[in-house]
Amino acid sequence: MKRKKTITQGLVAREKKVSRYLKLRKKLRVLSFEEISERLKLIDIIQSRENLSNKFQTGRISASLLFSILDVMNEEFIDLQDLNKSI
Repeated sequence: MKRKKTITQGLVAREKKVSRYLKLRKKLRVLSFEEISERLKLIDIIQSRENLSNKFQTGRISASLLFSILDVMNEEFIDLQDLNKSI
C-alpha cells in the first residue's frame, strides 16, 4: 500500500525544487552571490553573500525574498512547470 506524504515531506520536496531552480537561474545569468547581494541592497534588502548561498542551497526562502531575488536577477517570469520539474 502506498503511503501518503506528510506535509513536511511535501515541503522538503518543494524546497529542493526551489533550490535547483535558483541555482540554475543564477548560473544561466552568470551571477555571483556577491552580485545578487549588491543588487538587493539597491532595493533596500540586506542579505549577505553567505546568507544567500545558504538559502540557495536549502531552498528555504520566503516568497517575498524569492520574488525580489528573481527580480534583481532580471527574471521576467517564472515558469511554474519548469520549477516543478526535477531538474
